[in-house]
Amino acid sequence: MRAALDTDLPVWVGQQLAFHVELLLPTFFSGTPAFDVPNVLGAVLMKVDERPTLSTEQIDGVTYSIQRHAFVLFPQRAGTLVVPAFQARFAVAPAYGHPPATQQLRLDPLNVEVKMPPGVEGLSMLISTTDLIVDDQWSPALDDARTANLKVGDALTRTLKLRVAGVPGMVLPPISFGSYDGLGVYPKPPIVEDAHNAVTSPGSVSIPLPTCAKPWELTAYPRYRYPGLTWTTNN
Repeated sequence: MRAALDTDLPVWVGQQLAFHVELLLPTFFSGTPAFDVPNVLGAVLMKVDERPTLSTEQIDGVTYSIQRHAFVLFPQRAGTLVVPAFQARFAVAPAYGHPPATQQLRLDPLNVEVKMPPGVEGLSMLISTTDLIVDDQWSPALDDARTANLKVGDALTRTLKLRVAGVPGMVLPPISFGSYDGLGVYPKPPIVEDAHNAVTSPGSVSIPLPTCAKPWELTAYPRYRYPGLTWTTNN
């Protein structure tokens, strides 16, 4: 059992760090391996939900069957993060036609140095991405001046959708709702949908981001403020 990073260092807070774990056997795998994925203090660790990459390798004249499994880590703070040791459990067929036997292998702890991008030290949560899309919808629809004409007791529904490349929905920051004189606000719990490690939403409006080589350079947009509206009420 061996592991290696797939993301270049240094790693920034909020950036996806990819690494893989390889299982090597001189015989055959039987069934699907199971990993005891640990909790990581100050980060979110996830196994990528897809089939492993299969290959073979010659080591000291012996042919090994190899399964490569992908993982992603999302640091939430700067400093040294420690991915604790964890086990992989799988069935091994000693030879063709023989019943499989259960085996366990242990991956040693993995240390990762995480840095805070300059200029964002005061933020409570940070996302490092190259693609952020916001979809802002109102029902009933607003006019071109973002004005709504309402009667007392009318309901106005606002739906905000975020799509962030390379970031799972569970680590996206919550949307804060303020209070307004004469207007009751009743937020509903968010709906999270992940697809290929991205939060998806149809019909989105893009926020322009600068072309850059380093993820932390996107912190030129450390906060996004959703546009407001003006409303008038008639009795």
